[in-house]
Amino acid sequence: MTSEVSTGRAAAEAWLSAIESLDEERILNALADDVEIHVEGMERPLVGLDTLRSLLPPDLADVYESVRVEPLHLVASGDEAALLVRASATMRSNVELLGETLPTEGKHLSVTAALFLEVNEAGKIARLTRVRDNLEIIRQLDVPPERMRSILAELERRLRTQTAA
Repeated sequence: MTSEVSTGRAAAEAWLSAIESLDEERILNALADDVEIHVEGMERPLVGLDTLRSLLPPDLADVYESVRVEPLHLVASGDEAALLVRASATMRSNVELLGETLPTEGKHLSVTAALFLEVNEAGKIARLTRVRDNLEIIRQLDVPPERMRSILAELERRLRTQTAA
């Protein structure tokens, strides 16, 4: 596989494969340095690999026993792709996120999500929009919605601070 991906379809497939491999470098290498990631429920996008890297656990294999991302539908044209995926993960340990510990150890999580991506001239994903049912994740984790709102509010606060800097 070359490091340069030429189409939205190829970029999407390569990125999903990287996620399943739990290889952080492959995951990040599929993204542009200045990638914008738009996530449901957040006012501001995550911008740049450094921001994304700061949110990832030190070793994905310590947190995830396995990850499967099954494309249910993929439509691509040129440098864009839209996907409907079924993502599932078996968790090896709890997840630390922004100073909070989420009770994920031993759980199997599954959610359907829509992904929309745009690829830059270097074949890297430059813009990604994800839409998923967060209530389903909250239900599977048995985390009170107020706690999840608090975590998202802290992430928004940190993004505002980064933008202002």
